[in-house]
Amino acid sequence: MLVWLSLVLCYLAFLALALAMPRHHEQLRGRKPGRGLVWLLRITGAVLLGLSAWPALIWWGNPAVAVSSWLGILSVAAFAVAMMLTYASGWWRTTLAGAGTAAILLLVLPVFLHP
Repeated sequence: MLVWLSLVLCYLAFLALALAMPRHHEQLRGRKPGRGLVWLLRITGAVLLGLSAWPALIWWGNPAVAVSSWLGILSVAAFAVAMMLTYASGWWRTTLAGAGTAAILLLVLPVFLHP
C-alpha cells in the first residue's frame, strides 16, 4: 500500500509543478497564474516530491533499492501527468480530486486495518 501512496504523492507533485508553469496553467485553467500562486505550486510540488520518497524508504528498507524504485515511480507519475496534459486535459480536476482522496485514504486506512 505504501508504493501506491508514493505513486499518488508523485502524481500530485508533478501536477502541482505542471500547474506552476504558465503554459500548462493557461491550458488547464484558462488564465495565467499570478507570481504568488506559481511559488505556492512550486513549493507544494517540491514538498510532495520529498514526501513521496518516505513511503518507498519504509516499504523497501534498503536505501539503494528504495531510491531506484522511487525513481521508477517518479517516471510512471511523470508519464501519467504528461499523458493527462496531452490527451485528457479536461479531466485534471477529476484526477486531482481522485489522487487527493486516494492519498488521504492510503494515509488513514492502515490505522484502521492494523490489529
